[in-house]
Amino acid sequence: MAKRPLKVFRTSAGFQDAFVAVTSRKAALEAWGARSDLFASGIAEQVTDPVLTRAALAQPGRVIRTPRGTSAEHLAAAGKVKIAPSARGKRPPARNLKEATPPPDHKPKASRAKLSKIEEGIAKIDDIFARRLSDIDARIDALRKEREQVREERDRARSRLEDRRDREEKAYRAAMTRWEG
Repeated sequence: MAKRPLKVFRTSAGFQDAFVAVTSRKAALEAWGARSDLFASGIAEQVTDPVLTRAALAQPGRVIRTPRGTSAEHLAAAGKVKIAPSARGKRPPARNLKEATPPPDHKPKASRAKLSKIEEGIAKIDDIFARRLSDIDARIDALRKEREQVREERDRARSRLEDRRDREEKAYRAAMTRWEG
């Protein structure tokens, strides 16, 4: 029987996201220790982003917790939210996970900007030199045609002179024969 592929699921756990790589939603709920269907209430979801799934797929079945935002972001958000006196001590409602920020990378994301700029430069150089080479090829074709015309002109002029020489040689031989004769 074929082994089922792993899927990565995420749910909110306070100031953290809890990721787990398992084969089904049911297995994810068990790994989180959930007593209700978090997927039905929109608190949990399947994740396909390779950046977000990397850590969970490296340790299948294990719950991986990552901070959601920085401490500064949490404090800034706390200053904007007013908690009613009757709600103190109760857990705040979970945010919509689709709006949740991805866990921060500790390494800055590599920028492709310099590479893209160099590739654009290469494309420009290719275009410039392709046009220049095309111009040279056109001039070479024109020179070849001109060379062929000059050769044809030379051949016609030479042919006329060779015909004239042959006539003069024939007349010279005839005169020599008469003189010797």
